[in-house]
Amino acid sequence: MEPKRVVTVFIALMVVSSIAIGIAVTQLTKVKGGGSSASSVVVEIRNFAFTPENITVALNTTVVWRNNDSVAHTVTTLSGMPVSFDSGTLSPGQSFTYTFNLSGTYRYYCMIHPFMLGNVTVVGGPVKTAVSIQNYAFAPADITISAGTTVTWTNNDSVAHTVTSASGAPVAFNSGIMNPGGTYSYTFTVAGTYAYYCQIHPFMLGNVTVTM
Repeated sequence: MEPKRVVTVFIALMVVSSIAIGIAVTQLTKVKGGGSSASSVVVEIRNFAFTPENITVALNTTVVWRNNDSVAHTVTTLSGMPVSFDSGTLSPGQSFTYTFNLSGTYRYYCMIHPFMLGNVTVVGGPVKTAVSIQNYAFAPADITISAGTTVTWTNNDSVAHTVTSASGAPVAFNSGIMNPGGTYSYTFTVAGTYAYYCQIHPFMLGNVTVTM
């Protein structure tokens, strides 16, 4: 083979090799990255705890829970959340993914180890907050929200209740009788403090503070 052709072939082989190495490095980087992006957040499950325990994410963010513990766990919302989700049993090494497309506060726990608690606050878009009615109480009893937020009460008790504003509230609201399993939603558009109670059980008290 002529010297010039040998040099040309050698240069061509070097170019092809460089391209192949570049592609391999790119693919390796993607694998190491674990597929994460600005729209995903990872919560680790280890030492019988969710880490971090409390996170705030933007609307449409995907959260990935990874069980890095030596025992099985679950990621399960408490009752009364804007949307319910449940990972089922996650064995060590398994993960659970959920995309939050509804704003609000999501409290969750491990069904196997109920002392393990976590919280996801989703911001952006229409905001919704949940209050559970259970054990003859509003939970949480006191909340602070921004104007325009919708609050949904869910009756998780075994008896009927109401959600009724106390006299003097900026705007009056009343759910009427809520049977077990029933829900009531109200959107707060006027700033102020709203004390409320259950007409059937007046000792049940709650409070909503609305800010602009």
